[in-house]
Amino acid sequence: MATKSKARPEEGAQPAGISMQRDEAVHVRRMLLVGLASYGEIVRLRNAEQVIEMGGASVPDELRSIHPTGAADTVSEFADALRLLDSAIEVDHG
Repeated sequence: MATKSKARPEEGAQPAGISMQRDEAVHVRRMLLVGLASYGEIVRLRNAEQVIEMGGASVPDELRSIHPTGAADTVSEFADALRLLDSAIEVDHG
């Protein structure tokens, strides 16, 4: 089972991180990749909406995609989560 460190890092220090078994990490990684792919699909749809609007047509509100975070750094957040996950995998000794 995953455990989170209780120590709080000082400002600018690297976080202590988490610890988890390899099979847990594989599952979490898989779900992060599903989320990242889904985010990419939202970006693709939003780009298509912009192209439609540049052509002079409008996209009805009920067909507009909803940005899941509203933030420009979402991909970086996924990358950070995957990096943290890589550092959390415990070595399986048998």
